[in-house]
Amino acid sequence: MASSSVVGEAFTAFYHGWLLNQDAIFEQLESFLAAAPDDDEQCSGLVGRVLAHYQEYYAEKTKAAEEDVFVFFAAPWMSRLEQSFLWLSGFKPSMLLWVVESSMGGGALTEEQWCKVGMLRAETARVENAISKAMASAQETVAAPPMLGLLKREEELVDGEVSQLDAVMGDLKQSMGRLMGNADALRGSTASKILEILKPKQAVKFLTAVMRCQREARRWGLYKDSQREATSTLTE
Repeated sequence: MASSSVVGEAFTAFYHGWLLNQDAIFEQLESFLAAAPDDDEQCSGLVGRVLAHYQEYYAEKTKAAEEDVFVFFAAPWMSRLEQSFLWLSGFKPSMLLWVVESSMGGGALTEEQWCKVGMLRAETARVENAISKAMASAQETVAAPPMLGLLKREEELVDGEVSQLDAVMGDLKQSMGRLMGNADALRGSTASKILEILKPKQAVKFLTAVMRCQREARRWGLYKDSQREATSTLTE
């Protein structure tokens, strides 16, 4: 199994390249919306390109997580601000509903569409809560007194204790991988259901807003990180 540093470095390189591709897609989406064409076929093509872009990310993530799932809960390739938004290694699915509401405005959707958005919000929140509870249960395993005792004495463990610690960590890795997979599946299904509710041009507007939020969080997060590093250097 590859070490966390190796997996983290490899995924960081992938992520930076993936973001560069995202910049190009975002510019194409903004240019399309600025031109304001009413072309459903072109809209569908743009939506397909965005979905393929995110599918590439999750495919790479799934592959890397087989080597080290824990690194995705720290996400060293992200700024501290981005890390603060993480929910089981990614954005909280309900945030997508917030993007719909903030980007569409009150009159952009029909009453039927808003009703479907509300129902999806309730369904998404229910599944989020169930996954969060399962995550808390998995974390309690590590926080249990016997396990904490083994972790504190990691350098002094005897053979039987080493095997016990390895077994518990192996079970935890499986649990975390399963929960991350469930969270990613909810992220994907929530996005898909939103796109089913929206009309083609609305879908392009929604996906543009999603990318804009991601880009702004990263831009501001990197700026704050650089400020923090500069301050730290001055005080050394």
